Amino acid sequence: MATKREEYIAKLKTQLDQWNAEMAKWESQAAQAQANMREEYEKQLAAIRQRQEQAKEHLRKVQRHYARLFEDAPAAEASRRALAFPPDKDDTETLDKLAAMGFRRPLEVSQAVRAFSEFYDLYLNRRMTPGEVLQQHPEWKDLWYDTPEGQYGRPATFYQQLQGLNLGQAWQEVDAPVLVIHGTKDDIMSRADAEAIAETVNRVHPGRARYLEVEGMTHGFTINRKFDDDLIPTILNWMKEQLATSSGAR
Repeated sequence: MATKREEYIAKLKTQLDQWNAEMAKWESQAAQAQANMREEYEKQLAAIRQRQEQAKEHLRKVQRHYARLFEDAPAAEASRRALAFPPDKDDTETLDKLAAMGFRRPLEVSQAVRAFSEFYDLYLNRRMTPGEVLQQHPEWKDLWYDTPEGQYGRPATFYQQLQGLNLGQAWQEVDAPVLVIHGTKDDIMSRADAEAIAETVNRVHPGRARYLEVEGMTHGFTINRKFDDDLIPTILNWMKEQLATSSGAR
């Protein structure tokens, strides 16, 4: 059975392979393009190369620094136990639970999680950029996997402003049809996150939200690395239902 670390590294390598294929396509089109289009193709290539280099560096960090934290998948029963990571010390009960879950170095795992928690407190709540946090705490440099200015291609201020929002209240105020789509292989947002949106909307506006779960789909609406084409008619049919309902209510 592949370890979590091996699975994660495989995902990164798959992404790099996809970008290599994408670069080959753009390079071919750039070579055949007219002069007025060549500049646009070169911009696309530069953007892909940048993402590729960031992913390569991330992969190197995972292989070099995170390897000891990735273990074989823990037992399902153990993984459901509550864990605590107080800011001032390692929780002894949590260390025991981590060991029972199969982590060979529970103290290192606990310390890494505690450091991440403090990192994100400085980043999101105290509105420091990741680079500023690392200047203040250089010992955390191996924990950070993105740019000094932001994360996932967005500036730090985007996530800081998002942190300041009451998203639960925002969804309560939505009085419009909502289709919440979640894939079972989404490793960005959990099923609980998606279900909470539908439940929040329906609590205030009964029947306005629908939850749809797609087996095997990722956060990017792909199944086996291909866009889920079946999703398009599903969304269109839902939209037609909403339009028909709206027209019938007039």
